[in-house]
Amino acid sequence: MKVSVPIIALIILSTAVFAQSNVNQTLISLSNTHIMQIANDNVSSVSNSYIQSPTIFINMGNTNFTGIYSGQTGIAQMLANLTSYGTPYLYYVTNTSIIPINGTEYDINRDVWFVSQNQSYTLQIPYSATYVYSNGGWLISAEFFGSANHYGTAIPGFEAPANITTTILTSSVTTTVLQNITTTLLYTIPSQNGSSSGTAGGNGTGTPANQSSQAQQPSLLIVVGFILAIAIVILYLLSMRRKS
Repeated sequence: MKVSVPIIALIILSTAVFAQSNVNQTLISLSNTHIMQIANDNVSSVSNSYIQSPTIFINMGNTNFTGIYSGQTGIAQMLANLTSYGTPYLYYVTNTSIIPINGTEYDINRDVWFVSQNQSYTLQIPYSATYVYSNGGWLISAEFFGSANHYGTAIPGFEAPANITTTILTSSVTTTVLQNITTTLLYTIPSQNGSSSGTAGGNGTGTPANQSSQAQQPSLLIVVGFILAIAIVILYLLSMRRKS
């Protein structure tokens, strides 16, 4: 049976869309786990997220640990500094975007809040990580806690993203709230402006670290792939009808 060129093109395009969607979901999941491990102050687990000699950049206002950290020693120093206000027991992640550099290298950009013990400080951080595909998996080669033009800040007291309420769990690390996590064909996310102060606890509804709202929001790539699959079926039926 001869397959038409449009059908072949649609098959190739739909395959690429599904493959890209899978990469995006994988990177978001890895990043979620990595941020949770930072909040846990677990050096060995955090170290497993990086290549052998990563470079980590920290640009944090109101702190004394802005600098460049390299290699395995740098990972331990970075973690010690980020948790020096008290091991975070609460954290938030919002405004995720994924930018492909090439087929084996991607940037993931997010906004991260780490709330320290007793809600005494909040680290509000524009976060970015470069993931590379190495030895059958995705690892971080470079990581940025604050950028050159947008540094992070250490804010006394409790801060959280706007329009989010929180439930504090009893374990050492508690709630991850993921918001506005969608994926478009351009791999960018509409940003969310501002943050607001609040009081954790009470009647809030948080999302546990192992339950991302990503799972509740269908990726646009999945929707596009589904539409392409329907288009392939329709074209196939039309081609068979012409032959008959």
